[in-house]
Amino acid sequence: MTTFPTQDPPAVVEVALAVQLERLRVTEALVACNNAVVRLKDACTSLRQKSAIISRLERELEILRQSSTPSSMNPSAQQEIQCGDSCTGTGEQADDEKGVKFERRVREKRPSSACR
Repeated sequence: MTTFPTQDPPAVVEVALAVQLERLRVTEALVACNNAVVRLKDACTSLRQKSAIISRLERELEILRQSSTPSSMNPSAQQEIQCGDSCTGTGEQADDEKGVKFERRVREKRPSSACR
């Protein structure tokens, strides 16, 4: 053990207090850093969830847009719509009946929504 010839007890106490104070500051900084990491992790999780929701909604919107525009259907469905009564031979069919049949064809061609 090394001893110094002139040990000043007040100086030793002052250094010990300074070291203790510095340890408290380091501990406080580490706690603040850990809190920031937790908040960033929560923000990242929230952002990923919201991004996934936005992606899902965009896919659903695209599916709805495709199903509501005749250009997205296959050619035979377009021909049925364009030909109307003259091709199907149902000249007496009411507009409501045509709409119901059209909706059925659209539903049949719509992709499955099992991933929701």
